[in-house]
Amino acid sequence: MVIQPDRHALLKYGSLSFIVVQNTTLILVGVHSRRQEGPQYLGSVAVLLTEVLKTLISLTCALIDSGSGVLSELRGYVVHDPLWVLAFALPSLCYCVHNNLWYVAVTHLDPVTIAVMTQLKIVMAALFSVLLLGRKLGARRGAALTQTLTLTLTQTQTQTLTLTLTLTLTLTLTLTLALTL
Repeated sequence: MVIQPDRHALLKYGSLSFIVVQNTTLILVGVHSRRQEGPQYLGSVAVLLTEVLKTLISLTCALIDSGSGVLSELRGYVVHDPLWVLAFALPSLCYCVHNNLWYVAVTHLDPVTIAVMTQLKIVMAALFSVLLLGRKLGARRGAALTQTLTLTLTQTQTQTLTLTLTLTLTLTLTLTLALTL
């Protein structure tokens, strides 16, 4: 008897694994590149180039999907609806500041601390959604948030690299699984 893999589970756990590897690689490469001898690149230029690249990719995908009408529709929103622009400008500004501060953190902190603090923003978003928006968290998500906070506090007191890397991976997997289920 051949057991057929569940496509949904395969997609979910495959995506989770890819995100864990991608985030870990991003932090390690970022730390390594910022600690090299010699002239340093500017974090603000890296953020700008990343945003330009994402914009070009998004516009290309929109053009392929919807045709040239997308550009005139976008132009209409930008020119004639300033509130629409503002609705995107404020989060974009916050995101830009966050990305620039990430390069400062990568320059001055160890990789494990960066990884844990990056995951802490998910916890803070969940807490603010409960406090400000009045949303309710289920028992599983509440337990995941509690474990994340506990592991974060443990990491700040522990300097053993192997233990903190294990805690960070456990933290990432647990939180992501709990928030996606």
